[in-house]
Amino acid sequence: EGDTDYDDSFRNDSFQLSPASGEVWPNSEVEITATFTPSTATEIACVAFCDIAGKQNRFPVHLQGTGIGAKIVLSYNVIDIGEVFINSVSEYDVEIHNQGEIPAYYSLLPNDSLFGSKFSFDPAEGTLGVGQKTTGKVLFSSDVLGEFNEDFEWALQGSPKPLRISFRGKVIGPTFHLDEQTLDYKRVSVAFLNTRHFHLFNTADIPFRFHMRVPGDGTLLKREFEVVPSSGTILPHGKQKIQVDFIPLTTRAYNLQVVMDVEGVGEQMASVQIKAQSIVPEVTVSTYELDFGECFLRYSYRKVIELVNHSDLPAKFELQPQDEISRCVASYEVDYAKGTIEPFLSRTITVSFTTERLEKVQL
Repeated sequence: EGDTDYDDSFRNDSFQLSPASGEVWPNSEVEITATFTPSTATEIACVAFCDIAGKQNRFPVHLQGTGIGAKIVLSYNVIDIGEVFINSVSEYDVEIHNQGEIPAYYSLLPNDSLFGSKFSFDPAEGTLGVGQKTTGKVLFSSDVLGEFNEDFEWALQGSPKPLRISFRGKVIGPTFHLDEQTLDYKRVSVAFLNTRHFHLFNTADIPFRFHMRVPGDGTLLKREFEVVPSSGTILPHGKQKIQVDFIPLTTRAYNLQVVMDVEGVGEQMASVQIKAQSIVPEVTVSTYELDFGECFLRYSYRKVIELVNHSDLPAKFELQPQDEISRCVASYEVDYAKGTIEPFLSRTITVSFTTERLEKVQL
């Protein structure tokens, strides 16, 4: 077997000795230079042993040093955003200053929390020379309501302690108000259109989309309320007129609400109460029987009836059409089959009668 060379020269990642070997002449000395190159910002110590030819024991050389990492300072450690509107974009400037004696490389660590993901940083990483400054921009935009307190950290190369900044605040929905609390239609007639208005004011700095509806109202042909507009976008500090049309289909007392949903924020964020009492006005007819007496065959005779509205509300009337079977016996026509009778007024209806048979006729 051949001899194996054994190298016991000093090796260390943080300390270097130069020269590592050599000769010392009698009554002279040799200067050994120790170089400290720390890879982390911490205290480092080791022992180097010096072999002297002809001596049995080695003598130790203790090496010790403290590594100092990059020193970056932020212009703010905590930023209180306060209240911000949902979906709005807020921008903040943060100055980054390298106050250390070595170049500093920084890299933003991920924050995937609910609100942490709503922040973006530019730049998220970079290198600063000694004494160098840069301004980072922070953008925040949230589609989620609520309070937050988020910490963000940058890893600094060679330093175990990250750089930290905290943001706290509250995301709120758009602010607005309605100028009416109640739409009171009071007493209304069935089948008549009644209209009331209110206004929506956007007091926020952002636009928002709204939807108006009347829970409890019917659908399609049975719907009694129509909100105009039922949806839309209102601009910052804008004003929107809302019209509520009401056509009652039955007699009843109404106690409903117009509710407003704000898109992306929530349902029934505001409401206006609806009150009404629908009635059928009292209408009488001047006679319940028209006697045309003896009539010539197929000759038209005319008589009038009077419809009287005794109410302080308008009334609608509609005369039912004659069925086809009875037309074989006699026929009648009216000059107004339907219409409106104003309050405390009457309406005269002319009835034309023609007989088709030579016998007593009753319809």
